[in-house]
Amino acid sequence: MPSSIATHLLKAAAAKPLFSPRAAQIPALPRPPAARRPPAPATAACRWFRWPSPARGLCSSPHSGPAEGMGSDGTGARRRLPPANGLSKEGAPPQPVPPRLLTLPTVLTIGRVAAVPFLISTFYMEGPWAATATTGIFLAAAITDWLDGYIARKMHLGTPFGAFLDPVADKLMVAATLVLLCTKPLETSLLTNGPWLLTVPSIAIIGREITMSAVREWAASQNTQVLEAVAVNNLGKWKTATQMTALTLLLASRDPSLHVQGALVPPGVALLYASAGLAIWSLVWTVFEYDMNKVCQYMIALIKDGSSHTCIETSFAHSANITSTLSELTTSRLQPTVCAKCKPNLSAIVSTRCADAGHLAAGRQLHARLATLSVIPSNFLASKLISLYSRTGRLHDARRVFDAIPQPNLFAWNAILIALSLHSPQPSAALRLFAASGVSPDEITVSALLKSLAASGPGLSPLVAGELHALAFLRGFGADLFVSNGLITAYANAEDMRSARAVFDQMPGKDVVSWNSLISAYARGGRYAERLELFHELVQACAGGGVRPNSVTVTSVLHACAQLKAVDFGVYALRIANESGLDMDIAAWNSVVGFYAKCGRLHYARQLLERMPKKDAVSYSAMITGYMNNGHVDEAMDLFRQADAKGINTWNALISGLIQNGHQSDVLGLLHEMMGAGILPNTATLSIIMPSAPLFSTLLGAKQAHGYVIRNDYGQSNNVVSALIDAYSKAGFLDMARKVFELHENRSTIAWTSIISAVAAHGDVTDALDLFNQMVSAGTRPDTVTFTVVLTACAHAGKVAEAREFFHSMQAMFGISPVMEQYACMISVLSRAGMLKDGLDLVNKMPFEPNAKVWGALLNGAAAVGDVELGRFVFDRLFIIEPKNTGNYVVMANLYSNAGKWEEAEIIRSMLWGVGLEKVPGCSWN
Repeated sequence: MPSSIATHLLKAAAAKPLFSPRAAQIPALPRPPAARRPPAPATAACRWFRWPSPARGLCSSPHSGPAEGMGSDGTGARRRLPPANGLSKEGAPPQPVPPRLLTLPTVLTIGRVAAVPFLISTFYMEGPWAATATTGIFLAAAITDWLDGYIARKMHLGTPFGAFLDPVADKLMVAATLVLLCTKPLETSLLTNGPWLLTVPSIAIIGREITMSAVREWAASQNTQVLEAVAVNNLGKWKTATQMTALTLLLASRDPSLHVQGALVPPGVALLYASAGLAIWSLVWTVFEYDMNKVCQYMIALIKDGSSHTCIETSFAHSANITSTLSELTTSRLQPTVCAKCKPNLSAIVSTRCADAGHLAAGRQLHARLATLSVIPSNFLASKLISLYSRTGRLHDARRVFDAIPQPNLFAWNAILIALSLHSPQPSAALRLFAASGVSPDEITVSALLKSLAASGPGLSPLVAGELHALAFLRGFGADLFVSNGLITAYANAEDMRSARAVFDQMPGKDVVSWNSLISAYARGGRYAERLELFHELVQACAGGGVRPNSVTVTSVLHACAQLKAVDFGVYALRIANESGLDMDIAAWNSVVGFYAKCGRLHYARQLLERMPKKDAVSYSAMITGYMNNGHVDEAMDLFRQADAKGINTWNALISGLIQNGHQSDVLGLLHEMMGAGILPNTATLSIIMPSAPLFSTLLGAKQAHGYVIRNDYGQSNNVVSALIDAYSKAGFLDMARKVFELHENRSTIAWTSIISAVAAHGDVTDALDLFNQMVSAGTRPDTVTFTVVLTACAHAGKVAEAREFFHSMQAMFGISPVMEQYACMISVLSRAGMLKDGLDLVNKMPFEPNAKVWGALLNGAAAVGDVELGRFVFDRLFIIEPKNTGNYVVMANLYSNAGKWEEAEIIRSMLWGVGLEKVPGCSWN
């Protein structure tokens, strides 16, 4: 019974190679010594060469187990299995067949070695057959070199002796042939008869083989992993193939029986030099990669053993070249038990290094290996995988990893929140996920949420920033540096500069990012003067041993100086940067050129542009913008033609300048030229040309632009959506404008303002005001432009009460201080309604001096109701502000005429003629 069970198990192991042969064998019981059992008879060929005998196929391997089926007697009879106790029928244990020294591949290799003397003999023989024999011997050796390796791999006939002898035979044959060709120059050559023709590549090839033999001998004395690190690679195989082909051609060129022997020398010599180059390249590559490969292979061996993980982690953490390591690590056949013994730090370090090196594919392979082994990543490992996908822009994969965590902890939550804040197209996604988490946040959590608010851009509600500020304060990390910097940016996006400044002033320690955040925040509201004052505070802090400004600081300050035309302060900022030893990168150079160009110092800006050590597309864009802002269109065009670095920004600057200077007719031609140069319009290009080019005010042009937006997936850009809404509105297709708005998912303040303006322009003021209320209900914060559009609509419709409500809600509900545009709109509403006294009171309450637009609205209101006294009062102020505006003279003269004061009307008209002005009559065909 035991014997039958053992037989059944052994047969099952042989039939199902699921287990290794060693695992399938049953340990033998101790047995007494017995006489050696004679080996079973076999054919001579099978016994020596392990060649298949006619009746049984391939012979058994010397290491084959007793369940391999066929006997060794050549009859095809099944070998009898020994009893379960390990004793044979005669009482003696079965003895394994001693390993055979000679196999067919080994015999072929020995034949190549034996052929070397015959090669030398025939080479120096005289006679018509000698060269043919030499070529034939070498060609046969080359064929057997490939054949013995093929047989050894396919039939598993490799032996240690054969592995040792094969490279020896190859090198001996090649070296002998090279020496022979060098000692007896070629008789036929189309290249040169110089003695160095074959000597140079021969020395390179033989020297490489000697060096590699020494390297492999030393590697063999170390350990198996080191030896495998310098194994033959594909480069060495290409080297061997070119060597064999080159030497065959050169030997054949000596054969007089070949009529093309002279034509064989050039390709033979060329291949020999190519082989020498490959030999040197493979040697350098092996030496360069040896140390890294040794570490990699050693790590793989340790991982497969499931031990020494601390050493593995240390080696991998300090590895500079991880490509081969990741490839082996992610494809190794790790068993689940081994993987269970691995510390989570190993996979975490691997995933982190994948992200740092940009090896997304290798990181995904590691993740897939963990999945196939049914290993659920821990929170620590999962957070590293999320970081890997986040750094490589794979937000969807990062979310899948997070969703698979059974109980995510704070580390995992922080990782996914950071990923969402960096890559989510919806800035509120991180906030919604955090609200549903119920996790207790730390400073990293709040910093990630604040980063998502910064990505949302302007239009953020200050309540959200205030809630996060309160959360950070209650948790005790309100003074954290990163949290404070994020709060400054969040409040700036919400246009709550008072709170942003309060956070900045309360910071116990500030770095340069803190200063830059607040300096940049002042620019968003057009408060450039405050930006310069803050820079002066930074300079004073720097004098007291504080932080120093960097290139970002200087760039931001120069932008403010350019807007204010503050040349002296800009020069002061550059002097401070120079005294601080600031390294001027290309971005800083571009800001300096742009500063001088926008301030009208075009000659100096052009000199700086020529002196720049390196120029890019932004450099030329800054100079072109300066030329266009000052009306120098020809100079801008000349510089554009001379520019050697033209990017999309350069084209956009030129197109915008042409539109700004009234050259709309040239825009389409320039657009075609840009596309002909292989540069396609981007979202900025569309935002520039669509509101201004006449083509896009027609239905055909709007549809063409819309089709281009769909094809290039620009539909999520708020600026492009706003331009499309404006184009369809101007073409008279309000329904299509509404459709574009409704299909837009991420609706920003710009998109809402555009649709409100389009609806109001088509006369549906009530619907426009309803859209404004929907905008506020959706959580989108209006800006000053939105209120200008709404107040203008109220002025056209005569909705005084609604206009007053909107005007007062700007400061009360949204914290937006009205600017000149809103005051002008509100005064226009009051004037058109005949409420001139209220309008004049509002002018007197303005926190700044009214401009011509404000007084003009009041003058039109006075003319509408016939208030001559107020009209004259307003006209006198307009005469001081803009004395050459013919419209003011015409309105005042008509006001006098309607009141019957003809003399005063004639005086106003004489004033118009006295200053050299005349009213240009309208023309319907111009």
